[in-house]
Amino acid sequence: MADIGKLLSAVKLQLAIVIVLGIISAAITYMAYSGISTVEDMLALAASPVMLVSSVLWLVGLIVIIWAGYVAAKTVKGGAVDGGLAGALIGVISGIIDGIISLAAIMPLMAKIYAAVPMMSGALASAGAISLVFGIIVAAIIGFILGAIGGFIGRNK
Repeated sequence: MADIGKLLSAVKLQLAIVIVLGIISAAITYMAYSGISTVEDMLALAASPVMLVSSVLWLVGLIVIIWAGYVAAKTVKGGAVDGGLAGALIGVISGIIDGIISLAAIMPLMAKIYAAVPMMSGALASAGAISLVFGIIVAAIIGFILGAIGGFIGRNK
């Protein structure tokens, strides 16, 4: 098993791609949410082409994590565990960056939408913080699984 620095240096291109995809997805989501004034508008947005583009960017990010696991396994001459660790690192780092960007951009818009509901802004703030923590944990788990798949494909036989 390789050290963390060697894994990160092997997958820095994939890390940059995943971060850029996350930022673009957050920007698209922000633009979509900025035109919403009611809960009904938000429900209509869920089936819009804008959200389809955001979902496609997310799927491309998952494929890039598999690629990162493959590259990590080839670079450090390892296997699925090394690929999984590289995927988990990408998941955690991009989860932190994208989560903070999403909280900073989307939470004020959500507070505006739910302004008519008393005490909703405090609930939104706590829900946002909790979702950030759970999002990072889930990103690490999904990143490890996808990276392990890529590492298994790229392992030395």
